Amino acid sequence: GPEVPVAVLAERSLATVVGLRAIAKAGGAYLPLDPAYPPERLAWMLTDARPRVLLGRPDQLDTLPAMEGGAIVVELTADPDEAGGPEPAGPLSDTVCYVMYTSGSTGRPKGVLISHRALVNRMLGFLSEFSLSDDDVLLQKTAFGFDPSLCELVAPLLAGARVAMAGPESHRNPAALARDIAGYGITFLQLVPSMLAPLLEEKGLADCRGLRRVLCGGEVLSPALRDAAFARLDAELYNYYGPTECTIDSTFWRCRPGDGSAVVPIGRPVANGQVYMLDRALRPVPPGTVGELYIGGANVARGYLGRPDLTAERFLPDPYSSAPGGRLYRTGDLARHRFPQGAIEYVGRADLQVKVRGVRIELAEIESALARHPGVLQAVVTARDDGGPVGRRLAAYLVGNAEPAELRRFLAAELPEVMIPAAWVKLDALPLTPNGKVDRAALPAPEGSAGAEVEYVPPSSPLEETLARAAAETLGVERVGMRDNFFDLGGHSLLATQLVSRLTQEHGLDVDLQMVFQAPDLAGLADRIVDRQLAQFEGLEELEGESLEEMLRQMEARVE
Repeated sequence: GPEVPVAVLAERSLATVVGLRAIAKAGGAYLPLDPAYPPERLAWMLTDARPRVLLGRPDQLDTLPAMEGGAIVVELTADPDEAGGPEPAGPLSDTVCYVMYTSGSTGRPKGVLISHRALVNRMLGFLSEFSLSDDDVLLQKTAFGFDPSLCELVAPLLAGARVAMAGPESHRNPAALARDIAGYGITFLQLVPSMLAPLLEEKGLADCRGLRRVLCGGEVLSPALRDAAFARLDAELYNYYGPTECTIDSTFWRCRPGDGSAVVPIGRPVANGQVYMLDRALRPVPPGTVGELYIGGANVARGYLGRPDLTAERFLPDPYSSAPGGRLYRTGDLARHRFPQGAIEYVGRADLQVKVRGVRIELAEIESALARHPGVLQAVVTARDDGGPVGRRLAAYLVGNAEPAELRRFLAAELPEVMIPAAWVKLDALPLTPNGKVDRAALPAPEGSAGAEVEYVPPSSPLEETLARAAAETLGVERVGMRDNFFDLGGHSLLATQLVSRLTQEHGLDVDLQMVFQAPDLAGLADRIVDRQLAQFEGLEELEGESLEEMLRQMEARVE
């Protein structure tokens, strides 16, 4: 019923869709739990939200940490024959619809409370903006722990469109994504720019003829990527912007082929939303002047779960609204009016919140986790873009005796992969400003290969030379040794998929993404590739006694 929090171990499945629908229809609030999250992060979310009901598969629920007070455990099912009980009364519009956890500046994730009214308003606006119909097919690929997943699920179901469930690796594998788009006849796709870029390089993109609209959000869309999208796709392209605290997105902009502008704007407010650029006194700044971006209107969240102090700090009374109780959300982003028709240009962050690969990250949360390691005296984390294919990455600056490899393992126990720094710099002391604060602008650029500390071992076979060359091209570095760890050199999941694509499409090697994660050093990866090749020849001893011609024929068949 209303205000009842329900935790859902939300993997991509029909059963999860049924579970989310049931919670919404009962008027409750769902809390998505990503099975890929480390146990410590899941434990914090469960402790903080205190759900009264837990939905999931029994085998997965057993892996969750124990909760104080317990909860009713219900098995997720997509079988309507197992459903029972009276018809629920339906949601009350101002009650909480979902609790979405985002990275927290206090060192812990914080739960954002979004009402049924806000979600309904945003979904109706979304349908109006794009005129979705039963001819549309949308790909559900975004994890349910991120609110853009609602555009892929709720919006098409409201419009009578179809929803196609993406394969397990499609959200981070461009080749698999292209296969899903072509195979399901996807007409409408949303993704972050860092996923759009490798998708445009996929050969299978030529088969995605039904794709009519592409929505980009979560990161800055560069003019170069915009132009590349129009060169490869016969589809409309939209740029979206919006924090979780304002129900998915707050502004949008339709890009045009041949625009030629040096910046892609984030556009104008969505339906029933207002956007302001204000100074410190909450006064509007003149057009062309940079101000802090504030969002008002029907999509603003109720606040943060159990955090009245932070809610009061970020959700302010709206001095420009005539609606009773109107509020503004302070985004911490800088923006300005610089384009015709009131379009807005995103400038950057006013605080220490960043986006990497489409995920909003509070650097303080990573710094807080590092500070808990006994070998770290001081830690500062920044987001850097030093050029090359690695793109924007997190860099950690440390004072202490802890080694990067040890710290990576330490962070992996409680933080998602995207929040683990790719570059590591050890310093005798952090640079300080005259008033004694850390001078982030004076932090040096990571040298060499993003913190790798192993001795260079050159390749010694044609296969190893191929792997080293492909890895260097993918990472944008001069060389990669056989003992070098792909992820220690700045690699991440999206770059790993690009490496796999290079090795399979350009070099014809039999390699998959799981092999890269299991053997991130090139020597280990080479061994796994050889083992897989040798496995094709198992059972050749059965050919003994046959004629030479017959043996050759059977060997050729096995190789093929």
